[in-house]
Formats: sequence, C-alpha cells, structure tokens
Amino acid sequence: MRINSIASTLQTNGNNTNIKRHGIAFGTYNPEAARKIEAELAQKGISCNVKGNNFVAECYKKTVEVFEKLFKRSYLPDVLSFEPLSDEVCGAYGNIRNQVILNEEKDFDYFYDMDDLKKYMESKRHILRPSWFSTKHPAHVFVHEFSHAAHWHHLVQRNGLENAKKVWYGLNEVLVPTSIGRLITRFKLSNYAVDGEDMCEFLAERMTKDICGGLTDNMWLQYKDIDVDYSNIFSKKWNYRYSSPQSYIDYFTQQVWNGDIEEANRTGEMVESYLAELDADKVSPVVQKIANKLGNTHTTTESKSILAKIGLWLSQAIVNLNENMTSNLDDRNRLRLNH
Repeated sequence: MRINSIASTLQTNGNNTNIKRHGIAFGTYNPEAARKIEAELAQKGISCNVKGNNFVAECYKKTVEVFEKLFKRSYLPDVLSFEPLSDEVCGAYGNIRNQVILNEEKDFDYFYDMDDLKKYMESKRHILRPSWFSTKHPAHVFVHEFSHAAHWHHLVQRNGLENAKKVWYGLNEVLVPTSIGRLITRFKLSNYAVDGEDMCEFLAERMTKDICGGLTDNMWLQYKDIDVDYSNIFSKKWNYRYSSPQSYIDYFTQQVWNGDIEEANRTGEMVESYLAELDADKVSPVVQKIANKLGNTHTTTESKSILAKIGLWLSQAIVNLNENMTSNLDDRNRLRLNH
C-alpha cells in the first residue's frame, strides 16, 4: 500500500456533478462540496485535490480529525490526492512529498460510495486464512496511509531529516522476522500483513487495527472513544523478560516506531526462544506422564535414563524446528543504517 516516491498525475475532470464509471452514476460526486473541504484542509496546511469527489474529501477530512485527536499534534500528510495508481493498489504514501494518494483507477469504484467501499473491504476478508487487510473497516485504507505519515513524522522528529531518510528506507527493506509473524498468527493477536512485508507495513497495519477498532462501522463521521494509549506502547520502558505474547509484540512495535532495526531484529530472536519454551512446555507433560507410568512398573535405571534422553531429544528437536522456521532473520535483515 506504500510507495516511496510518487510522480504527480493530477488531471481535471471539470465540474460534472454526476460522473459515470462502468455505467454507474455516482451521485456523491459534488465538486462544490469537495472544494469546501479542500479549503478547510488548506487552513490546516494540507494541500488536497480530490477532483470533485466529495466522498473522498469527507473521508480525508475525518481521518485528519482522528489523527489530530490521537497524537495531539500534527503527524499529518502535507498532500492528499485522488489519482490513478496500478490496479493492485488501493492507496499509497510517499515520504518525499509526505503525500497520501487514493486510487482513482477504473477498477476502483469503491472510493465513490460508502456501501461499495464496505462491500469491497468485506470481500478482502477470508474465512479460513488471514487476509491481506487486518480489518474490514471502510476507513482501513485511509488510516493505513495516514499511519505511514505519522511514522515518518516521528522518525524525522527523533532522528532529523537526513538520518530519518536512512532509517525509513532501511525499514522498507527489512522483513518482519518470521518468529514475530508466527507469534501473531499463533495467538491470533491480529491478521497483520507480515508475510513477505517490511517493517513499515507491519507498523501501519498494527496502528490501523488499533485505530479502526475505535471507529464506528459506517462513515466514522461520529467515532467512539478511541481507546488507543500509544504512550504505553511507543514510550514504555521495558524489561528484557516479558510475560505474554502481547508484550513481545508491543516491544517489537516500539522498536519499529523508533526505527531501531537492530533491536527489532533482536526482538525476533527473543521471540524465537520464547516460542521454543512454549513448545517445550507442551512436551513436558507428555514426557512426565510416560515417566509416571514407567515409575509405577518395574522400570530399570537404564530405561529411566533412556526416557530422560527421549524427553531432551524432543525438546531440542522443537528448538531446532523453530530455528529453521526463523531462517529469514539473516544477514539481509541485520541491515545497518550506513548501507
């Protein structure tokens, strides 16, 4: 959903108040209403051009309000637009212009009507496997791209512009450790886009799931109290021993938010050990039951020794399996920012 540089392809559709795409008339296409919202956003220092699509303009406006409420300061995009992208892309973010784009391409009629957008998001969910999107909320694409902008602003504040660029492109090149993906999937914390995706996408999906959980299911014009305390996740001082899967995920999120790639990868290594311990704990009761049974029979010292070796072998086998499954945590992922 994210690209790093965007060539402007702005076009003018004139003042048609009822545009047709695929033979469908979109009554929500109201240039006058769109221009009013664009003027409101301009007063906030945000350049907005939605080519008369007041539905997209309204969605942009409300997403701006949500992020102002969440961060208490402007971690917002500078440019908002509605223009053609590839058919496979719903939206995009470019840090060079700090720009969010929604796809105007012909196959994306979903950004003209709330009902169609909701149906589209429902269609991206899969019953049996994790979907590409971590929510089915109609605000998902908007919030996802705005989350990239918030991340970029934080990195600039924390590191300065030039160093932030290095960190940003580093995060875009590094995959989420497989162990983190396994932890997310195993404990069903969320269906983040972790399979083959980079750390920036992980963070945007994490934020999107959290934020959309506090928005109404319809138009997010009136939203619920957004119960997202990012001071706990982004600023908390952590110990190096965690007690729950969620704590590992939160710590990993904090490192990605701060752009600490080395520590994010180290968290993946810690999760690998944590998963091995959990698997070993599952084996232990089985081994103990066998030991108890043998203990109630005429078991020789030699057979008890063999039993102990079997238990150790099973535990080690599970550790080895986890190591193999985290094979993508390699030299490519240990990226240094002077790359």
